[in-house]
Amino acid sequence: MATDDGRLFTFPIPAAPVIAKQYVVSYPIKAKAFQYGFQGAGDLQIYQQDCEVRIKQWGVDGPFRSARPFGDLTPATFAATGARI
Repeated sequence: MATDDGRLFTFPIPAAPVIAKQYVVSYPIKAKAFQYGFQGAGDLQIYQQDCEVRIKQWGVDGPFRSARPFGDLTPATFAATGARI
């Protein structure tokens, strides 16, 4: 993950033998914009329903909201070709 001011962050995602939602918890990162990238040693598929980023405005009380910025809608739709990113 890269921020608009050029900082880079890496979060390892554990491999799963089947379609599974992996939880990766980050510490708070303040930035105006983020760019996400994914790389895997093997078959990497990301599905919109199973991949979310929890966000909220910096310094504001209240709950985080879920955003699903990438991936296909369902694994069944592109099971033969994999998810489009």
